[in-house]
Amino acid sequence: MPAGTVAKCIDICQNVVKEGAAISRLLRNPRTCNTAIVSRWYEETNHTTEDDGMTQSTLEDVE
Repeated sequence: MPAGTVAKCIDICQNVVKEGAAISRLLRNPRTCNTAIVSRWYEETNHTTEDDGMTQSTLEDVE
């Protein structure tokens, strides 16, 4: 087996384990995870610097 194929398989397996852990955390504590998801989504979709009050109100709406 070529080393590149093995490396890709390892990368895929690591991602599967990480996603499984994220799902497990979400199922155990959905409120906290939902806040983190919204916060991360906000950061990814809003690359410009805006008022931090907007972030806080978005997080409060989730709770």
